[in-house]
Amino acid sequence: MLLVKPTTFMNLSGRAVRDVMQFYKVELSDICIIADDIALPLGKLRLRLAGSDGGHNGLASCILELGSDEFARLRCGVGNDFRPGEQSRYVLSKFKTTEKISADAMTVIAAEGCLDSVRLGFAKAMNTVNVAEK
Repeated sequence: MLLVKPTTFMNLSGRAVRDVMQFYKVELSDICIIADDIALPLGKLRLRLAGSDGGHNGLASCILELGSDEFARLRCGVGNDFRPGEQSRYVLSKFKTTEKISADAMTVIAAEGCLDSVRLGFAKAMNTVNVAEK
């Protein structure tokens, strides 16, 4: 398993993913993009094998650079408790003390889901991640 944290801006993260895939000769079917998601409540996870960017600029960049939306993605719910125009600030800020328990539980389940995707495959990992209650 190779974990990569791009240092590009999120809107350009697809370039980093493409470059890593080319360097390590990784197949599209073997990657999983982990992304925050304001459309999901804090703590909710969704692992999918393919799909649209759902309005996420980082996923849009990956789809553009990879030329396909046929890759796994793990969306991590961070909620949407922000004022108009404050989205970037919100997703880049630390979790509030009252949110920390849900965020930590989500992180544990997400990590287990990533390990399960390697051990058991993405389809079986979806059964664990997508039904996990925080």
